[in-house]
Amino acid sequence: MNAPESAPVPETAAGEIVDISIDLTAPISDGTYTTHFSLHNAAGESIGIGAEQTFYVKVIVSTADTSAPTQSSSTSPDTVVVSSGNSNCSYSENAGYVQELASLINQARRNAKLPTLSLNSQLTQAAQSHSIDMACNNFLDHNGSDGSSIVGRIINAGYSANVFGEIIAIGMPQNAIDQWAADALHWASVLDLGVTEMGIGYAYNANSTFGGYFTVDMGR
Repeated sequence: MNAPESAPVPETAAGEIVDISIDLTAPISDGTYTTHFSLHNAAGESIGIGAEQTFYVKVIVSTADTSAPTQSSSTSPDTVVVSSGNSNCSYSENAGYVQELASLINQARRNAKLPTLSLNSQLTQAAQSHSIDMACNNFLDHNGSDGSSIVGRIINAGYSANVFGEIIAIGMPQNAIDQWAADALHWASVLDLGVTEMGIGYAYNANSTFGGYFTVDMGR
């Protein structure tokens, strides 16, 4: 996409934020195009981002009607995630991302003077299975590829809830918080006073549209 070979990163103190921008040119022909980038220090050594060594920009060029989301045609119909796992998809998990997102959610609740949420293994199981499903079957929705719903997934995981909810997001932990904060209904779920526990799932599939998929299941 005509990206420059490199772009300088200004000297930045630890913990501070730096903005780096480059210009990309979207291709003319229909298709999905991905440009990968990596960070390097002054010695030329690669600096990882979480568990990943690169990050990317994905551009979808299409003259078709995009008013309604469609499932990517590259998704194999026999790639189905079941509760016991998925043998047809290469995905990775990231415990650091899960912990970071849990901290961000609880910090948002503390800022709002609300009780924090404890992590529940059953809710985590339900959330992780859905994140794997989304990453491997290339979709972003609360309904699973097999038609499952949040209530079905948490019941199958052994969790009996009086109150429950689910939010999903893409990207990295801060991306997820930013996505929810930009929408009143999603942010209300983050700050729901009726829930006491949560489970967080994350799965990354480089061949999917969005790469990383988060699921947060909450309940009481």
